[in-house]
Amino acid sequence: MNSLLTRGSISLLCIVMLQSFCCTRLTWFDIQLHSTLGQSSSYYVSFVCLWAVVTFFARNMGAYILGTYTENYGFLKAQKFLVLGNIFTAVSIYLYLFFLEDFYQTKSIVLAIASLNIFLFPATIITPIIYLMKNHNAATDISISVLVIVASMIGYGISDVCFAWYSRQITGVIVLVASFLAGLIFFLNKNSIIDIKKQGARKINESSLILPGNMAKILATLVGCVCGAAQTYNSFFIEPYLLNVSIVPVGEKLGFISFYAAVGVFLLVAKNIADYITWPRLMFKSLLGMLFVVLSLSFFNIFTAYGPLVYQFLFAFFYAGFLAPSMVLVFSLFEKNKPFFNSTFWFYLGISISYAGGYLLSKQYGLAHSYFLILSPLIISIVACFVALINYSLAATINVFYEKNYLYPKN
Repeated sequence: MNSLLTRGSISLLCIVMLQSFCCTRLTWFDIQLHSTLGQSSSYYVSFVCLWAVVTFFARNMGAYILGTYTENYGFLKAQKFLVLGNIFTAVSIYLYLFFLEDFYQTKSIVLAIASLNIFLFPATIITPIIYLMKNHNAATDISISVLVIVASMIGYGISDVCFAWYSRQITGVIVLVASFLAGLIFFLNKNSIIDIKKQGARKINESSLILPGNMAKILATLVGCVCGAAQTYNSFFIEPYLLNVSIVPVGEKLGFISFYAAVGVFLLVAKNIADYITWPRLMFKSLLGMLFVVLSLSFFNIFTAYGPLVYQFLFAFFYAGFLAPSMVLVFSLFEKNKPFFNSTFWFYLGISISYAGGYLLSKQYGLAHSYFLILSPLIISIVACFVALINYSLAATINVFYEKNYLYPKN
């Protein structure tokens, strides 16, 4: 851990946190829509469905274009692009929030700004993870994954708090300052980021497992599906279920803040657990734990004062156990095959699919009339990913057996 926390890597963590703060997505006008139209408005519902479709394509285009750009022109040039892009969108958000008068007349502007905001987000998290993994020892992979994801969660969580507590004009100023601060940190420390390579980029193990291209892409996409569906589980399912079925008021204890805080803490726990068991085993056990928690909702003591909170934390624990090594797996799949592009695009394709499914099936916005149907994206993702991981483990076992007995037989 000590060798990982250099000036360059700490700078990247700060940049990730600040840029995640700027990538506030639906949050920065959702409150305005609620106060103006109300969640029951058909106009609001139709707009959010349009939002789900537009952002699906924006996120995937961002992952594809920025992943390709990073692969072709290098990490530093891609970071410069992200820094300038976040400053531009922050200025746009500030102007929109400051001069907002009539949402009906500016909805196309909202979608344009939000699409650019979301376009930048995939590379904001994935490319620093891949860059750090490429330039550090493999033993630090879990630590890198955890630190970058936690930094992103802190930034994203603080942005939601700011929009909930402050006026849109004040929050617009804060977003603007955060974007310029990220740019300042990058330009002051870019030489230190380059110096990370002086530690010695790790050598690729030429005998490591190579999955067939389509198999690796499917597995990376399924990992993204699980991560995305689990991330939206709290807002799309738990809170509506408590309000409409269990008739439990959803207060601060059950909001996104406590869920993300729990995930952040448990990510650090998962990192320590990974010191004692291999990350594939950690992913297997976490998937089974998530599935058990999801299916045990009706049997769980959800009606007591602290029952919902315990349930939420239990799910966050297993989600963190899966999330922590997820990027280690994705990087290992593409370490020899355009890791910046493939890791970013296929992982975020999975996230985009689960997000779109969550929006379009949610009770609040979508077409679902059954709570089981709302759960289906998460359950299907977990089961499919579990099967794909079994195939991955079988392929790894066969690969090791082949190397020991045929490539490198004992004399």
